[in-house]
Amino acid sequence: MAYETYNQIAWSDGTPISSDRLQQMSTNSELIKTTTEGYAKGVLKYAEIGSNTADIANATEVDVISFTGLTVGSSRWIRFTFNTPGIKIDDGDEEENQYHFRLVEGTAYASGRIAEWNFGIPDSNGMGAKQIAGGSYTVFLDSSATGIDNKTYTIFVKRSAGTNVYKVLGNPTSTTQLFAEDCGAS
Repeated sequence: MAYETYNQIAWSDGTPISSDRLQQMSTNSELIKTTTEGYAKGVLKYAEIGSNTADIANATEVDVISFTGLTVGSSRWIRFTFNTPGIKIDDGDEEENQYHFRLVEGTAYASGRIAEWNFGIPDSNGMGAKQIAGGSYTVFLDSSATGIDNKTYTIFVKRSAGTNVYKVLGNPTSTTQLFAEDCGAS
């Protein structure tokens, strides 16, 4: 157990501060720091949007949400989570068209892909508007021996083909969110 060398220090009124007592306090503090250093540190970065994206009418990638300035020490597990109410397709779509959300390191769709979540739509023969892909999407990333220094992370949405209008949903009570969480030492 990590606390085997931890020693209780008893203090009472009039106890002199000796070099031995100060040394033991210092040793205990360092032991606690070393022991807890690997624990999770919680949410590091967070972004939230409470409105729909603009209408999207083609197969071009569109950035949905991002945050900048993520810095993480070396050898840490980072969990990225993207929460979305989903995608609304206004006039149906061809069932062979596929959609995906992509998390990248940077601000360009083609740069540093970390994860991609793909999904299709049910048969849309005359069904009109529909909503798909709502939920929570998560991926873990090891910050490696070099860590992460002041990076930007972006979620994009893209459709494989088609021109029917769609949008990523969001409103004040059901927001689109992206966050990074430190989950402890790797």
